[in-house]
Amino acid sequence: MTGMKRILIIAAHADDEVLGAGGIIHRWVREGKDVGCLFLADGETSRAGGEERIGQRTCGAEAAAAVLGHQILATLNLPDNRLDQVPLLDIVQAIEPHIAAYAPDTVLTHSAADLNADHRRALEATLTACRPLPDHPVRRIASFEVVSATGWNPASAAFNPNCYIALSEQDWNKKQEALQCYDAEMRAYPHYRSYQAIDALAQMRGASAGVERAEALTILRWLEN
Repeated sequence: MTGMKRILIIAAHADDEVLGAGGIIHRWVREGKDVGCLFLADGETSRAGGEERIGQRTCGAEAAAAVLGHQILATLNLPDNRLDQVPLLDIVQAIEPHIAAYAPDTVLTHSAADLNADHRRALEATLTACRPLPDHPVRRIASFEVVSATGWNPASAAFNPNCYIALSEQDWNKKQEALQCYDAEMRAYPHYRSYQAIDALAQMRGASAGVERAEALTILRWLEN
């Protein structure tokens, strides 16, 4: 993946960045790349008592960023678990100034295979905001998978990766540490969003590419000048 210098993660909620690409983020930061995260919704206000947990989620996001080495650009505070009710243009126009200011050459976001409607809307808005206009900074777009969102959709909408990013032991340990920053979102095994299931997925993705552990992406657009 030559030419990447600045990567933007556009995630529906704080914790999606670690679930989907925590090891990748750490690897790219370790390699000297700049990585930023933009969150669309707070991930809490759709739940009973969620207002009280927004601060906890925010602290978790900041702690995870300190572990992995990326920066948080903003949380847009769009309606949680109701992004499908927000006009697409409104979401796109909320994202575009951050893309213009940060000028990423690469964007990672959610997959069309996700069961979560906020995730699918995030993808739709990201693709629109990153449409390939002349002089647009974004040259590469890829989707990551989020356990308990990507894995719960029917097989007809399965996540089909075509890119595997090998993770070193350090990368994987840092992802595990970052997940602990969102421990309130984790569940006991055999829930898909458990530490054991996430490790099993990383091992499966790694074995698919002949390495010990990996995170997988689906490349949506990849331009090399």
